[in-house]
Amino acid sequence: MYSRRDNPPAKGISALNRLVLLQHTDGYWDGKDHSITYSTGANLRVETTAFALLAILAGGQHRPPAYKAAQWLTRARDGYGSWGATQATVLALK
Repeated sequence: MYSRRDNPPAKGISALNRLVLLQHTDGYWDGKDHSITYSTGANLRVETTAFALLAILAGGQHRPPAYKAAQWLTRARDGYGSWGATQATVLALK
């Protein structure tokens, strides 16, 4: 494991580059079928985007895609300030 002060390994950079290519133009990422907590639909999209954003922030690169994902997550909140399911809300807040 590397700290944020160190450079990420080459395989990690390669994985982040591939992850960024999968981002939709609106700023989110789609999940495959369901999450580990069996979230689907909008909740799955929020969880997947939050995980992708956390990975990009940990890598310390790709600022424009990270900014776009953060904007999308902010706009995806409901009228009560949450993102639907508890798991989606917790991940989005991280």
